[in-house]
Amino acid sequence: MTYGPKQNKILTICFQQFLRVFVLTLSFAVWAFSEEILEDDFFEDDIELELEEDFDHSEVIELEGVISEEFQGQVNSGESAFDLIQSSITFGNFNSHLSSSSSSESKLILSMSSSPEIAKIGFLDISVNFEIDSKNKEVSNDLMLLNIQNSLENLRWKLGKYRKTWGDVDGTSVLDVINPAESILSQSLPGMELSSRWLGETSVFIANNTSEIFFSFNRDTLHAVNSVSEDSGSEIGFKSSFDIERGQLNFYLGSLFPRVGVINVASGLSDSSRYNLVGISAHKEIENYLVKFDLAKKINLKRSTASGLVKDDRTDAALGIEYAPSTYDQLSLTLEGSLWDDSAGVYYIPGSSGALLEETESLSYNVAYSRNTVDEKLNAIISVGGNMNGSSSYLAGESTYSISDYTKIKANILLLEAEPNDPSYSYDNSKWINLGFTRYF
Repeated sequence: MTYGPKQNKILTICFQQFLRVFVLTLSFAVWAFSEEILEDDFFEDDIELELEEDFDHSEVIELEGVISEEFQGQVNSGESAFDLIQSSITFGNFNSHLSSSSSSESKLILSMSSSPEIAKIGFLDISVNFEIDSKNKEVSNDLMLLNIQNSLENLRWKLGKYRKTWGDVDGTSVLDVINPAESILSQSLPGMELSSRWLGETSVFIANNTSEIFFSFNRDTLHAVNSVSEDSGSEIGFKSSFDIERGQLNFYLGSLFPRVGVINVASGLSDSSRYNLVGISAHKEIENYLVKFDLAKKINLKRSTASGLVKDDRTDAALGIEYAPSTYDQLSLTLEGSLWDDSAGVYYIPGSSGALLEETESLSYNVAYSRNTVDEKLNAIISVGGNMNGSSSYLAGESTYSISDYTKIKANILLLEAEPNDPSYSYDNSKWINLGFTRYF
C-alpha cells in the first residue's frame, strides 16, 4: 500500500506532536516526584539529559498550529488526546548480590503508549520508556514499540519495531529465535515491556491456514566481546499454521543470525554468521491439559575448536505440559534439549576461568506453579529449574498485587547456583531481588 505526500505529512505531524506530549509529561513527572519520594536518591546533583538517536526533538520545534482540521478527520474523532495516551510511573529498587560483588539501584520509569487508529493508513502502536536511575542521575529513553499495521480482506501487514515470537513452548530458545537476547544482568519487574526489533511481515489467511513471511532490518546480535562480524544483514523467515481440533500445527523456514554471538576461544572474538532453520511446533488441549512441543533443525551453526570456528548442525527440541486443576491454579513442566551432529569432535565454550569443553548434548528442565486469588488482586508464580546434569540450578518467583485498578505492587526474585564446569559459574551463589510500585494513569 502506498500513500500520497499529504497522508505522509499528516502521519509525520501526528507522530511529532505525540513526542511533544511525551516530553511535557516527563517534565511534569520529574518535577512531581522530585519533591516527594526521590529527593534523597535522585536529585542530589544536577541531572544530565542524554537521549538516544531514535529521538531528534529538533523536528518537534514550532509545531503549534500546524495540525489542521484535515488531520482531525484522520484520527478517531471520538477520542481526545488524553484518551489516546496510556501512561504509568514505576518506582523500583533493584538489588543484585553476585558471588563477587553486590549492588543496589533505584529507578524511576515513565512509560507512555498509544494505539490510535488512523483512517486509510491503519493502527499505530507506539510505546516509549523514560528512565532515571539513582547512580548516574541521567534521563535515558528507550523506544519499545513503533509500528503500524493494517489488513485488507484476507491480507494483513505490519511494519516497525515490535516483538515477534516463533514456537509454542514458552521460555525456550528452540524456535524463539527472533526476539532480542536478554542478559541475566538486565533484571526487570513483572509486566514490564521487553525490548523489540525493527521488522516487517505480511500474513495471508486462507480457510484454516495462515501463512506469513517476515524480514528484519538488521542482524541485532548480542556480543559479549569484540565482534568480527558486520553489523548489517537482514533475516527472512516463513511460517505456515494450520488449525487442528483444539490446537494448532505450525511449520517454519528461516535464514537467520544467532541472537548471541559465538566466541572463538582461539582469537577471543565473537562471530554471528548466518544459519538456516527448519522447524515444526504444535499445541493441543486435552481435557485440563495443554500439551506443546517445538522441534528445529539448525544448519551451519558455528562452534569453536582450539584453532578456530567450524560449522556444525544441531537439533533442538522442547516439550511443555500445562495442567489447570482449577480456574485459579496452574502447574507446568518444561523440558528443553539439544544434540549436535558431530559427537566425535572436541569443541570449547568460554567459562569464568578459561575455556570449557562443550557437551554434545544437553537437557534442562523447569517446573512452575502459578496462583491467582479469587478476586484477581494477587498473582504469584514460583519455579525451579536447571540442567539435568546438575551443573546449574535456580529458584525464581514473582508476584503482583493490585491495590486498585490503577496501583500495583510488583516483586521478583532469582537465586542461582552453578558448578565450575558450567558457563554461568561466575554467577554461582548469586541472587537478584527487585521490588517496585506502579501507578497507571
